Amino acid sequence: AAYTLTLQGAYDDNGIWPTFPDTYYFSIVTEQTTKWWWSETQRPDWNMNPVMIPTAFYMGSKYFSREPIPGYRDKDWFENDGAVNSYSQMYPRTNGNHPVGKQFKDGDTSFSKGVWNWQKKSGWDHMDIVMLPQWNQLGKQKDFYVTLFNRLAAL
Repeated sequence: AAYTLTLQGAYDDNGIWPTFPDTYYFSIVTEQTTKWWWSETQRPDWNMNPVMIPTAFYMGSKYFSREPIPGYRDKDWFENDGAVNSYSQMYPRTNGNHPVGKQFKDGDTSFSKGVWNWQKKSGWDHMDIVMLPQWNQLGKQKDFYVTLFNRLAAL
C-alpha cells in the first residue's frame, strides 16, 4: 500500500484501473496553502492544523532533480492540504483514460456517470475533512458531510 502513495505507484495504478462508464465519481479537492509572492512554491496558511505544517512546507516546495513520472512539472504539485497535493486530488491525471466532468458547487444536482466531478474546498486542510478537525471546524465538517450524503442520496 505504501508504494501506491508514491507518484510512481499512483501512475501505475491509474494506468491499470479504469474509470467505469456507469459509476459516479466525486473528488473533493482541499487546499490550505498560499503561493509565496517571490516564487512558485506554496506555504501553509496561518490556520492550518499544526500537525500538517511540516508536510505542507515540504510538498509546497519540493523540486525533483529529474522527472519522477512522465509529464511531471513541480509547480503543478505545490498547492496542498498538508497531506495530499491538490493537483492529485481532482482526478487520476497521471496515467490512463479518466474523463473529467465538471467542477461543481454544493447546490448542484446534475451529475454525469463515467466522468470525474470535483469540488474545491479552499481553506481546508486534510484533517478538517477526513479526520479530526480543529475545534472551530467541527460545524463546517458536519455541514460538509450532510451535504455529501444528501448529494449521494439524490443520485
